[in-house]
Amino acid sequence: MTKRFKESLETAVLTSKYVVSGNSPIVHIAHHEDGVWEFFGKEIINESEIMVVSLRQIIDIDPTVIQVSDLPIEFSAVRELKEKEWKIVSKNPFAATSPCRFLCVVYGTLRFGYRNCCCGV
Repeated sequence: MTKRFKESLETAVLTSKYVVSGNSPIVHIAHHEDGVWEFFGKEIINESEIMVVSLRQIIDIDPTVIQVSDLPIEFSAVRELKEKEWKIVSKNPFAATSPCRFLCVVYGTLRFGYRNCCCGV
């Protein structure tokens, strides 16, 4: 059986301009509690570097993301390099003292920064 995303290929997902331009491989995928997917490289980015693209565009950039298309909500997939296997990490994979990347819709505005794996800002 071939894996595929349950979402439409036209679903909006979050990524960075570095991934879209081909300057950064996707090494971090998150499936948030609100159903939003994010696909990022290793860069620390700011809000101006975030892009909203279709799931189809992400698959075209890196077809290996299909390998984790069944990633449960609130889980992440990570890898060191594009050539490496995806590793699934459970909810809140980082210690409370270790900041992690997040995107959160707050009052209709995307906010980017660091948090301790909860959507509180």
